[in-house]
Amino acid sequence: MDINLQVAEDGAAVDLDIDEAQEVIEKDHSKLENRDAQDSHPEEAITGLDEDLRSLREADKSLTETQKSQGEAITELEKKIMLPMTAEEAREILNG
Repeated sequence: MDINLQVAEDGAAVDLDIDEAQEVIEKDHSKLENRDAQDSHPEEAITGLDEDLRSLREADKSLTETQKSQGEAITELEKKIMLPMTAEEAREILNG
């Protein structure tokens, strides 16, 4: 059986099945049970979460790009430092 409920706060019409209807006794959100249950709130309901996640994603992207650049720089430096040499050249370097 379907019922039609008119919500007084904003006048939005909500269709509910009769077995879904519940009476809300506690109106103090801080006293409700399972407020911290997984998926109990959408991301939009948590103040500042969207901005924080966006900032973290940008920082992660920047860090990834930095790591890639540093890796490329190290590779180029290794190419310059690790030049092949003969045994004679090594002896000259070590013995002065």
